[in-house]
Formats: sequence, structure tokens, C-alpha cells
Amino acid sequence: MIAYVWRDVVRNPRRSIAALLGIALGVGMASGLLFFAAGSGATLTRRALAPLALDVQAMLGEPLGRGLRFEERFASAPNSDQKMDILVAITVANEGAVPANEVVVNAEAPSPLSYVAGTTTIDGRLVPDVNGQSVLAQGSARTGHNLGTVPAGVTVTLEYRATSSSVVDVGSLVANARVSTREDVVPRRANAAAPLTLTQLRDEVARIPGVVAADRLSYVDLAAGSLKARDIAPGPVRIYSFDAGYRERYPSIRLATGTFEEQGAVLSAEAARAVGAQPGEGVTLTLPTDPRPLELPVSGTADLAEAKPLFYSRKTSKLEDFLYVPLVVIVSPSVFEQRVVPAFRATGAAEGQVAKTRLVSEVDVLVDRGRLDADPARALAVTRRISGEIERVAPGQTSLIDNISNTLKVASEDAAVGRRMFVFLGLPGILLAVFLTAHAGSILAATQRQEQAILRLRGADGRRLLRVLVAKATALAVVGSAVGVAIGFGSAVAILGRDEMSHANRSTLAGSAAAALVAGVLATAAALCLPGARSLRREISQERRELAADPAPGWRRWRLDLVLVAVAAVSEAMRELGIEG
Repeated sequence: MIAYVWRDVVRNPRRSIAALLGIALGVGMASGLLFFAAGSGATLTRRALAPLALDVQAMLGEPLGRGLRFEERFASAPNSDQKMDILVAITVANEGAVPANEVVVNAEAPSPLSYVAGTTTIDGRLVPDVNGQSVLAQGSARTGHNLGTVPAGVTVTLEYRATSSSVVDVGSLVANARVSTREDVVPRRANAAAPLTLTQLRDEVARIPGVVAADRLSYVDLAAGSLKARDIAPGPVRIYSFDAGYRERYPSIRLATGTFEEQGAVLSAEAARAVGAQPGEGVTLTLPTDPRPLELPVSGTADLAEAKPLFYSRKTSKLEDFLYVPLVVIVSPSVFEQRVVPAFRATGAAEGQVAKTRLVSEVDVLVDRGRLDADPARALAVTRRISGEIERVAPGQTSLIDNISNTLKVASEDAAVGRRMFVFLGLPGILLAVFLTAHAGSILAATQRQEQAILRLRGADGRRLLRVLVAKATALAVVGSAVGVAIGFGSAVAILGRDEMSHANRSTLAGSAAAALVAGVLATAAALCLPGARSLRREISQERRELAADPAPGWRRWRLDLVLVAVAAVSEAMRELGIEG
């Protein structure tokens, strides 16, 4: 049977080629849409991410760190009554280098305990209750007790007793004491995890799969006159701190002259002109509450006019606003941590001093974009997974600006709209493909009637003829669909370009090719088989009766077409000869 099918296909090349062309054109139109959608999705992802300066920014909530260690512990206490007493011990330890001012401790007995009146002590000294209430939770607002100033290196211990009428598991009690200071007015719960430093945050984030690099960046603004050289003190200045890796990964920070040095300062071109400082000379920075000016040699100048990673807004309402600051001094992380951070920490601790600007510390994260050369929706799932892991590094201590996920979210919505447009615009082509394939099947069925009649005369039954038909239709469908997939891929490459298609996800392209091939084979094989099978069910005598019952039209039987042609010829000849009718 296979040999007969092959001979039949080869014996009638025109008929076979016509069928193959119809199938290939139809499948090519449908598969071209799939390839174009896959290729354009990858293109949309790359183009959306190309102008992005910063992928993810992890902002440290407490860049100056915490000076206080605040703990609450519970222990069973002996009691002569039938009740169970619990001793609650609260520790406030100032482990920082500067005093903590206006330290307010608020604590209530955790459920199901109740406070035992007159048992509150501070460093062993009994503190009287206030109107019958604990001094640590007094009044209708249950306000705490102000310890005043806790000097650096000093620990204050507060204790009180609580009781319960039933047995209480000490390990099940939840600490609810809170502490606030003038430097950190937001109350903080007891036993909270120690804050991560910027270096610790960077190291933890850098270990997350999918993160290419994590770099520290800190900056703070100083008042006018803080930068000085040659007795020249210009306007407000900003101090930036980052390491060599940051400069390499963000080339928009361009060094104009000199070099970056550990104990030196690099000035922006505007700052260098304002103070007239050249590499090798010195500048001084006046820091708040620090009587010693920070003296640094100028090691170079930088062109920061296009340094988007430095000057993009960190406010969520103004993301990607380029807020350029002309007077800039760049120092190393060691200089920033040893001199600038302590000065601002001391500003918050000094009586009557209020910091007018906030020190900002963040970890700027670069995501592996090689994993994102795919559909924007799939790329968005990857970046959101990375952002979620970054947030889990230090929950409650960092705030995240997820620029890359925000960008991909917009791109994924655009891609979804584009896919719907492709389907809508491709409907005429798909309908044409179905028509061409069905027409090819009708032509094959009509041309094979005589051959099938001869085979029937030689003893072939309907089942055998049907198997021959299915085998032939399948062979033509497979070859035609394969050619159509190749045509569709070639058309997508011609439209998008070889370079753009090369960045498309390989699995997506393979899936598109497989889907187009399988759908093409099934659809075209069915389109070829159905007319043939319908033809097999019709008897020869029935076909003759149909032909006999459908006589030729009257104008053909009377040869009126020839008469009209003759009249037209005579009229034309008479006109050429100038004979008027």
C-alpha cells in the first residue's frame, strides 16, 4: 500500500505539488503568527529593560543602626498563695557610641497575666504606681515611662510582677514591651532582631539565585558652606559613598581626571570648578556636631551629568525622575562609615540638635537578565521571586523599590494586548488557510474518482481504499505542514530580524513549532480525508444520475455564446471598414 501511495504521489506531480502548496501556505500563515508572538515577546522584554538604570533597590530602614538593645524575659516567681506569679524583666542597654535621649518604655502584662500593684522597680529601685496603674502603662492611653537619657555603655533593668489564677507556660508568653527614643520615635518591640548593617545586607542579597551583583550606596546632603577649599565655600553639597564594583557596573559614572583612592575624594566637575580644587590639592568637609573638619585630598574629578543610578529619585511617587545635584563629593565606604555616619548619629543624640537631612543607605541589585529573554509575563514571575527573597533577608528592616518588576508588569500587559491583536489581525489569514486546505482536499477527491473506480473494478473494497486515502493524506499533511512551519519561521525572521529572533526563548520557539506542526498535520489531514471519504461513499451510478440530472444551460445548448462572438466580430469589422449600420 505504501508503495502504491508513493507511486500515486510521484505519478501526479502537479496535483501533489498543488496540494502541498495549499497546505504549506495555510500552515505557514498560522505558524508565522505563533513565531512572531514568541519573537516579539522576547524583543519587548529586552527593549523594556534596556533603559532601566537600577533593577532593584533595597533601602536600609535604619542606616545609622540601633544603639539600644531591648529585651523582655519571663520567669516563674515563688508565691505563698494559690496563684502563680511571673517575674517580668526588661533590659534597656545602650551599646552605641552616643547617648540615647528621651527613652520611653511601655509594657503591659501579657495575657492571661495581670499586673501586681506596687512591684515595678528600675535598677532595683521601687517606682510608685500612678493612680493604681503600673508606671509602664498608665492612664487611658496606657503610656509608658520616660527614662530620660541613657548614656553610652549603660544598661537599665526594669522589673515587675504579674500573676495568674491558673498555671501558665512561661515559654508561651509573648513579649509586648516597646521602646522609643528621640532619635527613633517609632516604638520598637522587645526581642526584635538586631538590624543588619549595609555590608551584611549586601552579602546576603548577593547569595540569592538570579542576582548578578549587589553593591552598597550611601549618600547624605550637607548644608551650604560645608565644602571648602581655598577659602571658597559654595552651596549645598552631597556626599556619595560606593566602592570600585559599583563604578564598574554603572559606567555612567565617568572619571574625568585622576583616580579613586581609599583616603581621597573625587569631586564632580561642577564642585571642582566651584572651589577651584585640582587633583593633589585638599578640601575640607564640615560635618554636623563634629568639631573636626573632614580633610581629604582631591584624587580626581568625575563627570556625573548622566549618572542615573545616583540621581534617580528614591521616592515611589517620582521614580525615574532625574534629580541632578551639581556639587558632589565621592568618598570611599570606609571614610563614610568612620566619619560621616558617626557625625549624623551624634546629631540625633545631641540636645537641641535635629538633622535636617536623612542619611540614605541602600543595596543596588542587578538581576541576571540572561534569564529574562522570554515572554514578559514569565520574566515578571522570575523578578518577583527574586524580589520576594530579597525582602525575606531582613523583614521589617528594608523597603524595596522593584524597578524591574514594575517595568516588566507594564511590558507584560502590552504583550497581552499585542497577542490579542495578532490573533485578530491573523483571523483572515487563518480562514484563508482553512479554505485553501479544504479546497486542496476537494481537488484531490475529484481527481481520484476515476482511479478509485478502476481499483473497485479490480476488487479493492471500501476499507482498503480508505486506508490508501488516509496514508496519502497523512503523508501530504506531514510534508506540507513541515514546509509551512519553515515558511512561518522564515517570515518571522524576515520581519523581526535574525538578531531579535536569536534572543527569543528556545523552549518557546520549539513549543510554537511543535504546536503548529501537530495542529497543521491534524487539520490538513482531516481536510484532505473528509472529501475523499465522502467521495468513496458515493456510488458511480449515483454520480452519473447527478450528472444527467444537471443538463447544460440553454445558452450553451443553443450555442448562443458563439452567435454573440460572431456578431461582435462582424460589428468590429464593419467599424474598421467605415461601414455604418
